[in-house]
Amino acid sequence: MKNYNAKSAFNTCLLAFLLLTSTSAFAQQQKQQRTPEERATIATNKMKETLQLSDDQYVKVKAINLDYATKINERKTVKDKSALKDKMKNLDNQRMKSLKSVLTPDQYAKYETQKNAAKERLKKNMELKRRQQQS
Repeated sequence: MKNYNAKSAFNTCLLAFLLLTSTSAFAQQQKQQRTPEERATIATNKMKETLQLSDDQYVKVKAINLDYATKINERKTVKDKSALKDKMKNLDNQRMKSLKSVLTPDQYAKYETQKNAAKERLKKNMELKRRQQQS
């Protein structure tokens, strides 16, 4: 009887592990497979919520985000890391300039603050992953 319980517990743990890893892999695949249109819509909806965009601003910001998301897809064609970094920086500068022309000064300042906070969180997460890999 003990052998059966141990085997059953092992099978249950194995099943739980497989479900968790397959769900995680599926979620990562879904995130990676989003189209530029989907990414632009998600970003614009978040901006509408946090910045209280007007309907007119929403349309303009969505066009800016779509242009950016489409151009970001082209990064896959750049092999040189230095060239890629320059390209991404230029794209981001163009996007920020475009957003500045659409958003109010208060909205733009709030967006910059949110963007910088997200950048800091990303740096911390990358550092944490680096430390975990070294352990």
